[in-house]
Amino acid sequence: MTKTPIQGENRRRTDEVQVSLRRHVFIATLLSLVCLNGIPVSSREALQETSAKAPFEFQIKMRKDKICIGSLLTVHAKLKNTGSEAIAIDPRLIWYRISFRTFKSTLQGGEGKHKTIIGHPDQDDEGQYLILNPGESYEDSRMLSLDDDFFLSDGVYKIRVAYGSFREGRFGGSRIFNGTLTSNELSFQIIRCRRRI
Repeated sequence: MTKTPIQGENRRRTDEVQVSLRRHVFIATLLSLVCLNGIPVSSREALQETSAKAPFEFQIKMRKDKICIGSLLTVHAKLKNTGSEAIAIDPRLIWYRISFRTFKSTLQGGEGKHKTIIGHPDQDDEGQYLILNPGESYEDSRMLSLDDDFFLSDGVYKIRVAYGSFREGRFGGSRIFNGTLTSNELSFQIIRCRRRI
C-alpha cells in the first residue's frame, strides 16, 4: 500500500509528538532525581555523609525509658572528637534539632507521626566556641517538656538529636566544624499513671 503525502505528513507529525513526549518524560524524571524534597542530590548526599565522615561520635542517653504523660524527659548528649586533630564546636548547637516520631496502629493499618523542634541560636551571631582535642568530649543534658498535643497518647516514641553548625572559619587556631551530626535513636514509652515516675 502506497502512502499519500498527507498520510506521510501525519505519520511524521505523530513520530515528532512521541519523541517530544519521551523527551519531556525524560527531563521530568531527571529533574525528580536532581531535586528530592527541594534539596539537590549533591547537597543531600553531602548532608548524609557529614555524620559518616566527621571525626565525631554523637550519642544520647536517657535515665528512664518510661515517662508519664505530661512529664519532662531528660536527655543526656555526648559529643566526642574521635579524629586526629583539634576541632572547634559551638556547644549551644548540640541541640540544633530534636526529632520525635511515633507509630499508632489503626484499623486501616497504622499512622506515623513526626515532630521536630529546632532549637539553634541565630546563625548570624559570632558563636561561642569550644575546642575539642582528639579524645575529648563535650556533654550536656536537657529536660524536654512532653506536654503538648503530640505526646497526649500513650505508646512508644523515638527521639534523635542533631548538632548543626553552618559557619566556616577557625577559632583559636582550630578549624570550626561545619555541617551536621546525627545522634543515635532512642525509644521511650509514654504511659498513663496516677503519679509521675
